[in-house]
Amino acid sequence: MAEYSFKEYSVRLLGRDVANLVGLDWKWKDPKAYVRGKGNKPYGLNSTGEQGVEGTLKVQQSEWAAFVQAVRATNPLAKITDVSFDIVETYGDGLLAITNTLLGVQITEYNGGMEQGDAFKVIEMPFMALDVKEAV
Repeated sequence: MAEYSFKEYSVRLLGRDVANLVGLDWKWKDPKAYVRGKGNKPYGLNSTGEQGVEGTLKVQQSEWAAFVQAVRATNPLAKITDVSFDIVETYGDGLLAITNTLLGVQITEYNGGMEQGDAFKVIEMPFMALDVKEAV
């Protein structure tokens, strides 16, 4: 098993590599609840059944514009929050590469604006996904 740096990390969505990726952060959620009975201490944990994937995709402005164009190629009236897609992330290269696929991703919001001194604009897009196929 190897450790990878950001230079060995790639992300694909809507059929294209994300060249100007700033970051991708996701987490699998499986909230738990205490199972209680007699006494004041829990005797177990139980899943609440509300599993899911949430995260944030961070890209530079040019990458965001390419993403919007790809969405509008499928539907000229669509916003990026209207479509569902997969995100494929890969660590490494060749036979040792590790690939995870976030399934059924939908962007929930995105930001705009810049601040004095910014070298480039970063668009943050929080998302929800239906599942993650982990290949570890």
